Amino acid sequence: MKISGKIIISKIFALRNILEKSGNESIFQEFGLSVSTYAPLKMVALGLSTISQMKEISTETIASLGQKIQKLENLGLVIRELDEKDKRKWNFQISTKGANILQKVEKRFDEVGDDILSDFSEKEKENLWQLLEKIEINLEL
Repeated sequence: MKISGKIIISKIFALRNILEKSGNESIFQEFGLSVSTYAPLKMVALGLSTISQMKEISTETIASLGQKIQKLENLGLVIRELDEKDKRKWNFQISTKGANILQKVEKRFDEVGDDILSDFSEKEKENLWQLLEKIEINLEL
């Protein structure tokens, strides 16, 4: 049976929709987050302290990132501080509450991921990872 790119892309979209409905969104909601606020929280936790730095690795607009950071700040997950050297700039850092929430979300991701891949061998997981990496590279071209 010949499997076209269209069939594979359709399967990827179907899996994405299933994950969003049953996995990701419910994981985020469990901790008061959403799919769209997770990435900025993770970026701040990784040390990207300005919206400009976040924009460099994100497809989001600066305005959209700003809105999401504001939501995280309102939830007490991110702390905003005026840059000491450049008073026009704001720096962000993750709060203790934000770090705890992020740790819990990632633990749930591990659990869900382990459940989804429970009947995969290590070799199958490695092959899947390599194929996904290849797709990602092709999408970036």
